[in-house]
Amino acid sequence: MSTGAFSNLYRQWAERGVHLYPTEFVVRTMLGTYPRHAFRESWDGAAVLDLGFGDGRNFPLLINLYCKIAGVEITEDIVALAQERFKGVELDLRVGTNARIPFDDASFDAVLACHSMYYLEDGDNFDDNLAEIARVLRLGGG
Repeated sequence: MSTGAFSNLYRQWAERGVHLYPTEFVVRTMLGTYPRHAFRESWDGAAVLDLGFGDGRNFPLLINLYCKIAGVEITEDIVALAQERFKGVELDLRVGTNARIPFDDASFDAVLACHSMYYLEDGDNFDDNLAEIARVLRLGGG
């Protein structure tokens, strides 16, 4: 899909009032408990970057967990749609790409890149995306 196609799809969903639900593995990762896996005891106050947030379907979960929410998307139009949809919620949403995240080094406790981190811009490779995610994560983040 082109960037314009994504913008149009998210706009149609917003206009129709489509309900948003996070992907199951996001819910399980953030709320679940697993043997030999202790991600966080609490998300309260954690700075979380939703990389490629799309229609904002993870925001309600992050809001309910009392996270400090930031997000990156590829067009200003998608950012504006999410800001309108979540009016009144404190969100720091910016335009960028997986290989060019517009936040300072070590800004986040966690990066949520649900079905997004593998998208590449011309001239970028997957290692660029991984290096950029590592750059914005705080030491010990996930």
